[in-house]
Amino acid sequence: MRRGVRVAGVGIDDVCAHGTPSTAHLGRLPAGWLPQGRIREYGVPLAAITPVIATPACRGTVVSVEDGLARLDLTVSPPDGTVTLRGRAVIAN
Repeated sequence: MRRGVRVAGVGIDDVCAHGTPSTAHLGRLPAGWLPQGRIREYGVPLAAITPVIATPACRGTVVSVEDGLARLDLTVSPPDGTVTLRGRAVIAN
């Protein structure tokens, strides 16, 4: 968590969460679908700041399946639709 010099009252407009909590929650997306041993790759670079007061949604889309591996695109977005994390996972069949 980071707090600026001035926090704007109750709305806490100047407080943000770093990507680590969102990255962990996004990692639970494929881990909730299947055994963790099938996850071959997982990577999530930070794309934008997630406001603390937001309720982000984690989404995953299968983009290809070949040679026994499924490739997924993963995102985290608060209600305004800004993608704050964009990642990928590779899953073994």
